Parts: sequence; C-alpha cells; structure tokens
Amino acid sequence: MIIDGFETGELVHDGPLLQQPRAQLRPAPRFPLRGRAYASSISPDSMDIMAKLGLGVLAIAQKPWKATEADIAAYTEKFLGLHGYAPPKPLLLAFICVHESEAAAQEMHEQYNVRYARSTFDWYEFDNPKLAEIPGYEYYANFQGNIQKHGSDSFVRHLADLQVHGTPEQVIEQITTNVRRLDGAGVLAVLSYAGMSEEVACANQALFAKSVLPSLKLVDADRDVPGIATHVRV
Repeated sequence: MIIDGFETGELVHDGPLLQQPRAQLRPAPRFPLRGRAYASSISPDSMDIMAKLGLGVLAIAQKPWKATEADIAAYTEKFLGLHGYAPPKPLLLAFICVHESEAAAQEMHEQYNVRYARSTFDWYEFDNPKLAEIPGYEYYANFQGNIQKHGSDSFVRHLADLQVHGTPEQVIEQITTNVRRLDGAGVLAVLSYAGMSEEVACANQALFAKSVLPSLKLVDADRDVPGIATHVRV
C-alpha cells in the first residue's frame, strides 16, 4: 500500500487484515519508492515476498556467505521473472568494530559483536523447536540441528564472526569483499550497538568516518544505491 501510494499519491487498501479508505498523501510524494526501497531478509520466504513487492534486499549476515550468495541469486532470478527488469543491487548491513589496534578491535569484537549475536539468538529463540510450527518461520527451525550438535555458544560465535572488525585497513578489506560477494551497491554501517558506551561508540564512529569511509567511497564507485525509480506502474 505504501509503495503504491508513493506512485499514485493516495493510500487505499482492502485486505483481510487492513482496510484503508482512499486518502490523499500530504505533502504529495515527490518521487516513487519502487526501485529504491529495501527490506531485510534472512529466510527464502522473505526473499520471495520482497521479489513480489519489487523491493531490494538489505542483507544481514546470519548464515554462511555461500548460502547468502545463493539466496541473492535465486531472488534476482525470481525478480527478473516477475518484473522483467533487474532488482536494485543489494545493500549489506554490517555491525562494525574498528580500532587502530588490531588487539583492541578484537577485544571490541569479543564484547560487542558476540553480545549482539547472543541477543539475536535469544530474541528469535533459535533453539525453540516450536519455530517450525509458525508460518513463515519454518526456515529458522533448520538452525536447531546445528545448535543441538554444536551448542548455542558455537552458533552465537558463528553469527558474531560474520560481522566486521579490525583495523581500518582490515575493515575496508572485509566490507569490500562482502559487498562484492553480493554484487552489492554498498554497506550500511552499524557503529553503536550492544550497550556500547557513548565514548566507545563515538570513537568507533569517528575512526570509521576518518579512516574507512573515504577509502570505501573510492572502491567500485559505479556501484551506487539507485536514485529515482525508473520502473513505475502506470
């Protein structure tokens, strides 16, 4: 409804869960969202929904890269089949710890990335066997075999180690490699999370802005996030 509304200037919907009488958007939208709107996705079910809606993929690393690459390829093929044109290039969302000292960056990783991965594990209840009974969450039930075999700590470590950490040079290399894996448009950097103090978060942000971001802007400069959508419903 929202994506269509940014093309028509009106919100209207008549569905089983939502009824929205026709209403004009004010102020009127200047540009459509289709072709430059993104949604996060982990499961193949989410990828299918996003392809149907014409949304780009906001990839959050929570599975082996080969699996993520395969999911993006399947999504791209489905998107092309449904719409007849290529989807927006994916965006990577990465939780980042950067420090001039490699040892200090590793300490940050152990504290913040591992803590955040643990909160993700607990929030989604990845070890809950009833996930298989929830429509749309069947995919997450597949994690349980791995968790039962290797333990929850091993699974949390796997989630944490998919994130980015290191010196500025190492962070640049990791982000570049991961974005290229997805043939992506770029990265959304999360630099304050998992209970970072204001001092730690500001230092993390400042070093990223000073020593990482300028170099990233020079890498694959043609891989830009789409501007105004060129494929619009009439």
